[in-house]
Amino acid sequence: MQKCSKVALPFLILRKSNRLTIFCIFSAKIALMTKAQYKQQALDYWYGSSEDDWDTALKLQENKKYHHALFFGHLSLEKLFKGKIVEILDRHPLPVHDLILLSTKIECELSLEQKDELKEITSFNLEARYDSYKLKFYKKVNKNFCITWMKVIERWRLWIKDYSK
Repeated sequence: MQKCSKVALPFLILRKSNRLTIFCIFSAKIALMTKAQYKQQALDYWYGSSEDDWDTALKLQENKKYHHALFFGHLSLEKLFKGKIVEILDRHPLPVHDLILLSTKIECELSLEQKDELKEITSFNLEARYDSYKLKFYKKVNKNFCITWMKVIERWRLWIKDYSK
């Protein structure tokens, strides 16, 4: 069996006692590993790619690509929540982008203000939105809006990293 380099999103998992046989959709290889190895690779994927997305968000903000910076900020938080789901619950996260829904999976108590912030940040995920929504979003995003929300996202990043059940 060959080792699969990225297994956070496997196509197929077959369980046999404490070993997993995983078909990796990234490399079309089959990997044999323990549940602990699988969990560690999943955590490395979610947390590592979250850091990459945050770095990208900061560079986009620097280059005045404000709406793209906020999208990558959202993506960074989404991946941190998904990493926490793997870390705390030992299960694969839902394939969703809704930050409030993801936060409920790790059973954290949120205030109304926190829910409002996560709702707004979730709205930065524009990939499947209608053009009219995107245009409205592009018009409201300026330098000050971006600076404000990047600070909020950064605060959330620290909060999620420190969260434990």
